[in-house]
Parts: sequence; structure tokens; C-alpha cells
Amino acid sequence: MHFPGENMNERSIRGGYHVLFEKIVVKGLWCISLAIIILLAASCSSVESDWEEACKKNTVEAYEHFLDSHPKAPKLIIKKAYERIAWAETKQIDTPGEYLMFNNDYPESEFRDECMERLNWASARKKNTIRAYEKFISDNPMSKYTSRAKELLKEVSGKMETDWQEAVKSNSYDVYASFIRKYISEHRVFEAHNRLMLIAEKKWRTLLKKLRNINQTGKPALSSVPTDFHLVLVPRLKRLLFIQEYIRPGSLSESSQKPNLYIIYNYDRGINLGSRSSYSTTATYLRTQELWVFAKLIFSQGDTIEVIGKFTGHGGLGSRTFEDIVKNTFKKFKKLGLPKNIQGYLESIIGYSTGLYRYPGFQTRIQAYIAAYILKKAPYWSDKWEAKLLLTQIKDPDAVEPLIALLNDKEANVTARGIAAHSLANIEDNRVVEPLIAALKDKQSGVRQSAAQSLRIVKAPRAVEPLIAALKDKDSGVRMSAASSLGFIKDPQAVEPLIAALKDKQSKVRRLAAFSLGEIQDPSAVKPLIAALKDEDEKVRRSAAISLGKIRDSHAVESLIRALKDRSKIVRQAAAESMGEIKNPLAIEPLVAALKDNSSDVRKSAAEALEKLGWDSKNVNKRVILLIHKRNWDECIKIGEPAVKPLIATLKDKDRKVRRGVAYALGEIKDPRAVEPLIMALKDKDFGVRSEAAISLGQIKDPRAIEPLIAALKETKYLHEAVLSLKEITGKDFDSYPQWYNWWKKRQKQDNQ
Repeated sequence: MHFPGENMNERSIRGGYHVLFEKIVVKGLWCISLAIIILLAASCSSVESDWEEACKKNTVEAYEHFLDSHPKAPKLIIKKAYERIAWAETKQIDTPGEYLMFNNDYPESEFRDECMERLNWASARKKNTIRAYEKFISDNPMSKYTSRAKELLKEVSGKMETDWQEAVKSNSYDVYASFIRKYISEHRVFEAHNRLMLIAEKKWRTLLKKLRNINQTGKPALSSVPTDFHLVLVPRLKRLLFIQEYIRPGSLSESSQKPNLYIIYNYDRGINLGSRSSYSTTATYLRTQELWVFAKLIFSQGDTIEVIGKFTGHGGLGSRTFEDIVKNTFKKFKKLGLPKNIQGYLESIIGYSTGLYRYPGFQTRIQAYIAAYILKKAPYWSDKWEAKLLLTQIKDPDAVEPLIALLNDKEANVTARGIAAHSLANIEDNRVVEPLIAALKDKQSGVRQSAAQSLRIVKAPRAVEPLIAALKDKDSGVRMSAASSLGFIKDPQAVEPLIAALKDKQSKVRRLAAFSLGEIQDPSAVKPLIAALKDEDEKVRRSAAISLGKIRDSHAVESLIRALKDRSKIVRQAAAESMGEIKNPLAIEPLVAALKDNSSDVRKSAAEALEKLGWDSKNVNKRVILLIHKRNWDECIKIGEPAVKPLIATLKDKDRKVRRGVAYALGEIKDPRAVEPLIMALKDKDFGVRSEAAISLGQIKDPRAIEPLIAALKETKYLHEAVLSLKEITGKDFDSYPQWYNWWKKRQKQDNQ
């Protein structure tokens, strides 16, 4: 830039200053940038070195110091530091709850495996039971805590055995009750409970006799009852006593130091409430009854003993869950002013007694013992239903012993023992096999049958010979179950006995024998099964035909071809299906003939078999015929115009479902040739066919359909599909027959003019 009065020398000097200034600025900026880079590098180096140092020390203090020194460190490192601090604190507290919380907060943690191991170990230590330590050792054989678990297992086992010997020696109600409370999850509990019950029953009868004639002499307020009293629960029924002494062992004990509050209680079931959800309106529906609970409260202090109140509770109606039924029953109890724990005791005993509670907090073995007892003793169908439901859902090996005991209980009814057999089959445990095999020789045929059915699920090879022997049982139900189970086990040594069973006098046994031979798929069964195609019972012939298809032996083809003319459609259908499995070309011609069978099911099976045999798959006409008989309407629609003629011919099929499908397909193809046949279909005896025909005519939009559709409105009073189709064809918006009829008459007059 030139300034006035400025000479050239002055201008050149000023320009030099500018250039020099620019160089200085650029050089300064470069230096500043370099310094920033050096500082950042130094900072990063400092973060990394400090992080490595903190990791070497691996203490809470070291990680906290790192976080204080580098608040702006990379997020990943900060997250890692907080995780390690949390892990160190979790290990220090060392409780199951803390490990669970850490696992939830850091699901992808590097310490996840160690956390789970420590969680299992902390849980075992907290329970401090034989079963807890045994489970830990079984699940964590390579853990560093396993040796310590074995030491504690030995210690707890020794302590339990010592306590058990003392309990047996004292043989007293209170000592057995104390043992059950202390070792509720151990294997000795059942034996302790049995011994306790022998004493408890005598004590219970004495208490009932003592309290029977106590009358209400006054109305002392419950609020005046001292809070420091001793509670004695006295059920009116022995079966309630059995459950009470599992849930609240020692509840019959009286105190000589404190006042005693006796609660004599009972329950009854009322009207059938029908199906009611167990947890929500969308859960599995189960059956139940309303519940009534009765209780009498007797207070004893010194020489004074009197009734201070009676209680009647009612639950069920309006209850959404099973738990609510019990809790609603005890709503009045709160108004009595008694401590909440008393209500809780009675709620739990009644809840478990009725089967309405799912026994939370109890090991599976005790659940099974209680449910088995209810199944045997409860007079109410709903209680038995709940007990049955529980037993059949249990898959824990802990339930094996109670279920075996119920299966072998000769005093239990056949239904209860049968449920035990089926429940055992649901548990994967080798111990279930022998009791089920032994039950095959039970005096009760129902038990033998249940055992045979259960062995089908277990599929144990050592059950084959006992099941073969059961094929000769005098009860046909047992023979049926044995024949069926042998098919599921699929052992070849059962083939000959099953062949012999094809001549059993009961057709159901013959049918299941034929089925099982097909499951085993032994070629030696082909000839006997061919002979069974002539059995007098159609279901036996059907099973034989199906089994021949499973074995896939070509020697059976000629016999199956003859079976295509059997008088029973289910036999003809099975024969067609089996020829599709064998895939012998000799079957093509008979199967083509079967496409004209009176039964659409037979035609469908024949078409599927021909397709498997590759019958002229490239010939469009033949392919359409197969698709029609297979009822594959979508593929017919894809073929389009070539499928119209065969579809129209099928519109008169005897099967209404076929006619419906044909009408639908013709509407989708939209070929004008289908209009007249579809108009005829508007008079079909099946409403579904008429409906599909009306819809299809609307899709084709041919004016020839207007008058027949209006007539259809009159004949069927109001056919919604016909109205929609008329709107599609005409563009008019009428809803009733008179409107359409009047419009059509006016149009005809106009056309005639």
C-alpha cells in the first residue's frame, strides 16, 4: 500500500518490516505448537506410567490416587480404575450380596469368573450346611476353595451326626424340633420328622383334650394380652399337624415361664372357583376352590385359662392369585390386634396345606414330602390338584427319595402312586429306574401301567427286559404302555416280542406294537407288519402302514398298493404317505389313481408322495393337479392361467375346505373364465365357500357377477363380502339389499331404453 508523501526507500523498508514480522509470528506459532505436542506427549506418558504403577500396587489407595491425579484420563482407563476399586471392596466385604451386586454392575468384567466362584463359595459358607458344601464341591471341583469346603463339610457332617445321636438318645419332641430347625436342608430331616411325629401326635391329642371344653367366660381385649407370651399352634386335623411340624417344628411346645396363647385352627374348602391364574391373568390357568379358615384363641396365665376370641376368615372370591386367596382369608386377623408373625405362621401352614403356596425357602425334598402327603390325605380335589401340579413340575434330584417313597406306599391310592411314577420320569437321575422297574410287578394294575409309561420317558436300556415281560401282563393297559415304551427305547431285542404282540387280543396293544416296530425300524418286522395290514381294526392297519414307511423296505410296496383300496380312509392315507417314504417307482401309477379318491386327505397324501417320487415335475398340468390336491393354493396362484381349468374342475369337490381354497385361488388369479363357476359357488351349502366366492368375484370385477351377488344378498340376508364385491365392481356405495336391488332395476330400465 502506498501512503501520500512516502518515497520508495521508506516503502521498501516498511515492507521489509512486514515480512520480518510475518516470519517471527509463523516461527512463534510453530514453537508453541511443538511445545503443546511435547506437553501432551509428556502428559500421556505420565498417565500411562502412573496407570502401570497403580496396576502394580493393585490397591484401592493406588487407584484412587491415580483418579485424583488424572481426572481427565481416557474414559476406558477411568472405568477400569473404578471397576478395580469396586472389585477390591467387594472382596473385602466378601458376602453373596456384594458379589451379586458387582456382577450386575460390571457384567463384562475381567473378574467375572472369579466373582462367580467367590459368589458360590460365599453362598456355601453362609448356608453352612452339608448340602451347600457338597454342591459347591460338585460344581467347582478345581476351585482353590474346594479343599477348605471339604474340611468344612467334614466338620458340619460330624456336628450334625453328633446332634443327631443326642436327639435320638433324648427322643424328645423339643430336641427333634430343634434338630429340624437347625438342619432343615439335610438328609436327616425326614427321619427326624418321622420320629417327631410319633411324639407330636400324642402331645397334640393331649392338648386338644385339654382345650376342648374351655369356654369364653369374658371378653378381655386382646390389647390387654401381654406382648411377651408364648405361642402354641394346635391344628384340629392330623394332616395339618404333619405340615405344621415341617414348617414350624416345635409349635406344640408349652411354656412354664411365660403366658401361653393357644390358637386352635382348621380350614375348609368352599365352592369351585373355576380356572384361576397362578400369578397373572396371562399365566397358566389352574383350578381352585374358595378357602375358609377357623381359629379359636385361648389365653392361659397362671391358673386362668379362657377363650378370648374366635376367628373366621374367607378368601378366594375376587382373589387374582393363589397367594391372595390365603392372604385375603386372614384380613380379619389383623383387626384382632395380634402380632403379624402369628398371622404369618398360620398363613404359611394353611397355604402349604392347601397347596396354594409354592413352598419358598424349603428344599425340594421337603416340598415333595409335603405335596406327597397332601396327595394322599387331603379330602379336597383342589388341594390334590395343586400337589399333583407341584410334583409333576419338579425336576430336582432332591425329590427322588420322597417320590420313591410315595410310589412304594401301599396305603396311598393308585392315582397318587401313578403321579409319583410320572414325576420320577421327569427327573434325570439313575436312581429312578429301579423303583419304576420294580413297580412293573405291583399288585395294582394302575401303578404298573404308570410305571411302564414312565419308563418310556426314562429310556433306560436295562428297562427293556422288564418291559418285554410286561407285554404278557394280564391287564391290557399295562401291555399297551409296555409296547409303546419299547418303541421309544428302540432296542432291537424288543422286535420279536413286539411281533408276537401283533396278535394280542386287544386291538390297542396290536396298534402300539405296530407303531413301536416302526420306531425300531428292524427289517425282520416287515412281513409281520404286512400281515397286520389285514387286521380287523382300521387303526392297527394304519399303524402297520405307517411303520412300513418308516422301515422303507421295497418288499412292502405291493402290499401298500393294495392298502390304497382299503375300506378305511385313514389306512389309504397312511399307505400313500408310506409309499412316498419308500420312493419305489412301482407306486407311481397306483398313487396317480389315488388322486381320484373320495377322501381329500387321501388325495393330499397321494399328491405329496408323487411329488417325492418326482412324478413329471416339469409338466405344468400335472404339477397343478398335485398342488391342488396338496392344497398349496399360493403355488397355484403363482402358476396363474394354466391352473384355472383344473381349479374350476375342483370347485365341486366334496371337501368344503378344498372348495374354499379353490375359490380363493381363482379370485387371486383373476381369470374371466372363473366368473360363471364362482357365480354357481354363491349357492354352495357351505357359508365359507359362498363367502370366498363373493370375495373372488369382487377381485375379478366382471359385470356378470352383479345380479348374482345382489341375489346372494337376498338369500343370505346380509352377506358382507357380497356388498364389498358389489362396491368394487360398480363403484356404488350401498349397504342393504333393497338399495342394491332398486339401483339394479333402474339401471336395467335405462339399458333397455
